[in-house]
Amino acid sequence: VFAYPSIFEGFGIPVIEAQHCKVPVITSKGSCLSEAGGDGAIYIDPNNDIELKEAILNLWNSADLAHELVVKGTENVKRFESSIIIEQYMQLYKSL
Repeated sequence: VFAYPSIFEGFGIPVIEAQHCKVPVITSKGSCLSEAGGDGAIYIDPNNDIELKEAILNLWNSADLAHELVVKGTENVKRFESSIIIEQYMQLYKSL
């Protein structure tokens, strides 16, 4: 489990790296981290230690949930592959 209850984050590269490594992710809601983690993460209030504890225990006790997050996370990180980013930049460039 990669638990990343960040209060301030520039984008969320650690979340993407964890998903790329096929690790289930718990991170903060209400920030840019949901953009980085997509539907491949559990989102918690970073100021709520009970919520974080419950999310960790849920993953610890449910191999199915952990596997589901790994599958969704693996799919999510594909959005950040260089070939896709390059294509998006080219489309933006052409539209300008």
